[in-house]
Amino acid sequence: MPEAPSDPATRPWPRPDRVPRYSDRPLPPYRFIPKLAPHPTADPAGHSFGRKEDEGQGGEAAFRFGADLYNCGCWWEAHEAWEGAWLGLERGGARRALVQALIQVANAHLKLQLGRGKAVLRLRGKYSALFVRAGDDSALYGFDTGPWRRQVDAYLDARLAIEPLAHDRASYPPIVLDRG
Repeated sequence: MPEAPSDPATRPWPRPDRVPRYSDRPLPPYRFIPKLAPHPTADPAGHSFGRKEDEGQGGEAAFRFGADLYNCGCWWEAHEAWEGAWLGLERGGARRALVQALIQVANAHLKLQLGRGKAVLRLRGKYSALFVRAGDDSALYGFDTGPWRRQVDAYLDARLAIEPLAHDRASYPPIVLDRG
């Protein structure tokens, strides 16, 4: 496995104490942040370069791994995991719209990390429309998205109101799944 970049901004965040892991897949050694870390799949030094293990990792397993990645601030990686779940869902279906909304939320968080407020607002419009299409209080794999989406909106509003734009781990809304 490649070495993690030395920039502390690329280290995965510690998982919030109140949130369990939802998969047994290992977290990457660094979270991809453009210009601070090698691209995971395009750069030979990337943490997932040449790896094919994600093929066939769709459905609930990919969704749960994406939640783990999201909770550790690995937004690019969460997006990739959720894309695996998204590809296996019925086209035009509410579940597919819901997973696509989560992909856009992860992208909005990455843009906030990069200080791109306008992009955050644009992506917020995209994920909001997708949540509406999915049904505002949809649930998927034990995840009640309605309250969480409101927490994400409030979090992004608060972060966009402060310069310079930055994340706050203490108030970051994690994904909490019903272990059922």
